[in-house]
Formats: sequence, structure tokens, C-alpha cells
Amino acid sequence: MKLLLLIICSINVFAQEFTPVSSLNNVTALKSEIVKIARFYKGQGDVDFKIQNTLQPYVDKLLVLSPQPVIANRIDILAGAWKQVWGPYNYRNEKRIVDPQLDPDNIFQVVSANGYYYNVSNQFKKKSKETKSTSILRGIYDIQPGYGLKVSFTKLTRIKGKPSHGLRYIDIPALSENGILENEKKVLPNWFVRRTFSGGILVEVYTDEDLRITYGTNSNEFSKPYLYIMTRVE
Repeated sequence: MKLLLLIICSINVFAQEFTPVSSLNNVTALKSEIVKIARFYKGQGDVDFKIQNTLQPYVDKLLVLSPQPVIANRIDILAGAWKQVWGPYNYRNEKRIVDPQLDPDNIFQVVSANGYYYNVSNQFKKKSKETKSTSILRGIYDIQPGYGLKVSFTKLTRIKGKPSHGLRYIDIPALSENGILENEKKVLPNWFVRRTFSGGILVEVYTDEDLRITYGTNSNEFSKPYLYIMTRVE
């Protein structure tokens, strides 16, 4: 019975109808549909790449209609705060399942034009959707030829619960970077993070004033790039 329900739910998930890519012939319409699809699948894993393969034709057509310059010429546009709408949700391996402790409604990346960025996310307790902590992962990047940013991680910290005192998730990186984030605690020693956290390449294929599309790759672990859809947060 459980297996039957799982199959029915799986069919329903992918029965959603989206506007055919062939009927979308301008950048605004394509962007809107990409975000719509990403939001529909928010919080879902993608073990068989069905979701990514659903999004891919829309992304491909967007890039045809709006070719992007190399990332070195887009850093000023890329800099800022981004909210993840859809992505793989698990960064440890290729299983592409959902980490039950990760809140898909609150995953952010704040990129600095000065060569570093922060991933900030709300973390649930293991057995409930109650917030346990806010995770703060710092990374650095080097601009590569073409569209790539070579990334590595330097620091992992957290604060208990959600941001307080009127702070937003996207306000946390500046405070952490300057060493003035109240109650910030190290999760692991910095040297351990630098040595053991896998880096990789972010392939930044599309960036504009409100939409970012990138692929996360890791040549040692990921046989296929992971698609991320993000929207800008002001």
C-alpha cells in the first residue's frame, strides 16, 4: 500500500503542466516560467534528474535568447544576495536527496565582489521542522576563463535559532566577515573545513538583475552538474 501511494505521489508530482518551451519566445516569459517550475519543485530531491531535465530546455532557450558574457565581466552583477528556489539540497554526495535538516524556504548565498561568498541556511532539528540553528558556510572563489568560478570553503559557523534583533539571513555574512556576529560559534576548526570540505566549480551561465542560474560541479564526486535556480534578494 505504501509503495502504491509513493508511485501515485510520484506521478502527480510530474503531472504538473507547464507552458511548452516552444511557445515562449522572449526572455521575460522564459524567466518567469523557469522560476515557476523551480518553485513548484522547491524542496524536492532529484535522484533521477527528472526535475533538472524538466528545467533544462527552458534554460537552454533562455541562453540562446540572452547570451551571457564571461563571468569576469559579470562579477558586479553577480555580487549581492540570492535566495535558492531550487537545487539538489544535499552537498555530500550524488544521491540528490533532500537533507531533512535543511529548510528549503530559507537557503541563501551572498556573493562579494571581493572574492568570497557565504551560504546561509535555516537548519531544522532532526525529528521536527522546528529551527535548531542558522548555518553559515564561508567560501572563496577564483574567476576562471569562461563562466566558471573555482570555489573552496574556509569557515563553518552557526548561531542558535533564527537571526534575531531584526536581522535577515542575508545580513549575517557582513557581520560574520567582520567578526561582530553575536553568539556566532565555530562548528569545525577552519583548517579542517579547508582540508575536508569539497570545493568545485560554479558554472555561472546566467545572471541578471533578478535571476541567477548556475551549475555546481565537483570533478571528484559529481558525474553531472547540479542545476541551481536563484532569485535576487534586496
